[in-house]
Amino acid sequence: MAYRSISQNTTQSSSLVVTPPSGIVDGDILIAWAVSDAATGSISWPAGFTEMSGSPLRSTWSNQSLYVALKVASSESGNYTLTATGGAIVGGVLAVSGREASVTPHRSSAVANNNGNGTPWTITSDAFASATSSTCDIIWIAGSDAGDGPVTHTPPAGMTERADISVDFALHTTVATQDAVGSGATGALAGSGACAGAQAGWDVYAIALADLSAPPSGDPVIEELAWYPMPIMAQRRTVTVFA
Repeated sequence: MAYRSISQNTTQSSSLVVTPPSGIVDGDILIAWAVSDAATGSISWPAGFTEMSGSPLRSTWSNQSLYVALKVASSESGNYTLTATGGAIVGGVLAVSGREASVTPHRSSAVANNNGNGTPWTITSDAFASATSSTCDIIWIAGSDAGDGPVTHTPPAGMTERADISVDFALHTTVATQDAVGSGATGALAGSGACAGAQAGWDVYAIALADLSAPPSGDPVIEELAWYPMPIMAQRRTVTVFA
């Protein structure tokens, strides 16, 4: 179980309506994100979404804010509306299945770069505070703060790009995922952005969502003999042993 689907709205608005990603089931992790062409402002999220630690990220090279929020899906119905102050936004909602049902990721990092980096610019997420300790899906969400366009993004090696939005020479964002990454992932992931003749700052989140905690299947069983005094009797029972 892993990446399920994504829905995006590339028509900039201060009241961005996003249709639900296809196939959502209860317990999926929903990740909403948006980018604005302003280094100020905020977003009012749809019911149940919790803004992630570190959000929003602000780049001041050409002014940009990148926002991320999470929700555990529960009886989802209808569209999602993201209401922004400080400027129009574009963005969307990503659904991930089979992960721990929590709005607190297993690991996450967030970093903004305020420099005017020449094209192509490297976008590198910060390392997690500690490496992952279980199998996870990794989600990489970035924004390029370029005052020109269109911008084309390239995801980090091994990741699959799920969205690449570049609108009106100002709103540039990308999402990439990698499923079932083993323990020990550091979170330091390098992608890039490019636009002919442009310079850019950038913002980027790396998010690790852990596998569901479930007992392994096909575990061995042992038989143990339990003795009970007065009167002496024995009862044989089987016990499932988990690693």
